[in-house]
Amino acid sequence: MERLWQKTPLIRSSAMSAKTGCEVYLKIETFQTSGSFKGRGVSHFANNATKGYLESRGLLDTDTYVNGNSNSNSLLDTKELASRISSTDWNEWSIPCKTSHIPANKRPHLIIASGGNAGLSAASAARILGVNASIFLPAAQEGIKHLFLRHNTGIDGDARIEVNIGGENYFAALKAAEKFSDELGDRG
Repeated sequence: MERLWQKTPLIRSSAMSAKTGCEVYLKIETFQTSGSFKGRGVSHFANNATKGYLESRGLLDTDTYVNGNSNSNSLLDTKELASRISSTDWNEWSIPCKTSHIPANKRPHLIIASGGNAGLSAASAARILGVNASIFLPAAQEGIKHLFLRHNTGIDGDARIEVNIGGENYFAALKAAEKFSDELGDRG
């Protein structure tokens, strides 16, 4: 099962430890699916947003969800996991749900404006969760659009992910994302 984020190593930095007089460890987040630490936060948000969306429409298997059964099609309750964190592998938080049991027209649709890494993280999370996503980039980032296209776009299993150039700068991309969200309304 592909996880929303990966367990990554901590590596002691001798130089920084010597300079600061304390132990300094660096978390190597380039191993994340998106290549960035933003994958943790964005995928956590996407997981909770998907859960909320499904729950509000009566599409979430709440019995399995409350019991935290990671072998089901339900999302894990991260609050439940947090209360058990001392006895649970932290990486268990990253187990996604699959939405394949939900009709395509009832699945959530993630929308994000991004300069790059957050959008790549959202596309990756959407693909893993099996939900649709629309990523809005500024024109200056058109050169990295191929990263999205190569790794996360199109129909991959249950997810349909689109990358759009939303304007000349981030604020224009944000405005385009907001407009798209308003147009989509309650359909996704």
